[in-house]
Amino acid sequence: MIVASIGTGVSHTHEAVRDSYKNDTHSWYDALSVPNSQTPVDDHGSGTRLMGVAVGGMGAGVAFGSKWIACKAFGSSGLGTEAAVKSCGQFVIRPWRPDGSDADSSKAPHVVLNPWTWNSGGQNNLELMVNGWHEAGIIPVFSASNGGNSGCGSIAFPAWLNVISVGATNQEDKLSNYSGWGPNPRDGTIKPEITAPGVGICGASHMSQDGYVLLPLEEEPDAAAAHVSGVIAMLLGVVPCLR
Repeated sequence: MIVASIGTGVSHTHEAVRDSYKNDTHSWYDALSVPNSQTPVDDHGSGTRLMGVAVGGMGAGVAFGSKWIACKAFGSSGLGTEAAVKSCGQFVIRPWRPDGSDADSSKAPHVVLNPWTWNSGGQNNLELMVNGWHEAGIIPVFSASNGGNSGCGSIAFPAWLNVISVGATNQEDKLSNYSGWGPNPRDGTIKPEITAPGVGICGASHMSQDGYVLLPLEEEPDAAAAHVSGVIAMLLGVVPCLR
């Protein structure tokens, strides 16, 4: 199975993720940088940690037999642009070469991990992006994180769309203070759909090829969405008709 990620990129030479990198002509696109990187990079660190949790080897990941592709829409500050996110959304449906040529829908992933939230407008366009994934048979997974605003109705966009939204639990199996929750502001339905471990997670470091980092307890609840993306990949590997 193939898991795609839209995020800060992935340091593909790290021991935890290098063997699970799909590593063909349609496995990476940098939608943010000018000029864009032709090989996977991560100047922030989040993307490498989360991909390691989802499909990493060396005991780091859930679906260690699966492969990954990635699209960079967020930079070293953790910020991205709407144009980059939309471009990555199209890449997920029809992956193309790093230079933007030769799009091929046969190389599309089975799951797309989205460890990001959005509050900068363009919601209609991003919802169309999610709908396109559904039409292509790609399962969208989003973090329910909302930056510490964890009160009732704090579920973050796009996690309240028709996606699998994932809340983060801590070591006490309680919802993290950084994890948003419902109800859905659109129709009142329950959100998130599922929770998973998301704080105090050990992850691959983008600073070296064999280093790891244990994040502070409430630092990165997005790891919960990475766990669920990996579990979905494993399930699809056993029962493909679930897709």
